Amino acid sequence: MHLVAAAVTALSIAVSPTGSAPWHHATLTCEPTGGTLAHPVAACAKLATLRAPFAPVRKGTLCSDIYGGPNVARVTGTFRGRRAWAV
Repeated sequence: MHLVAAAVTALSIAVSPTGSAPWHHATLTCEPTGGTLAHPVAACAKLATLRAPFAPVRKGTLCSDIYGGPNVARVTGTFRGRRAWAV
């Protein structure tokens, strides 16, 4: 098996415009591309350009404190074969 094929990306995405119910759910898989997310080919292409999109924010990083509303997104699953979890 090719190493890239072994590094599975399978994500579950939940978004709430208010930070509580109702939640909107979608899935995304890459290699092969699929899922219920709109435009999965573009999403996988974008993820392929990012080094560590779900890495924790480094300790000591300054916050711009810009409030963008009550929207909340949660992403869980695997990214390149490693556990992904981001809120």
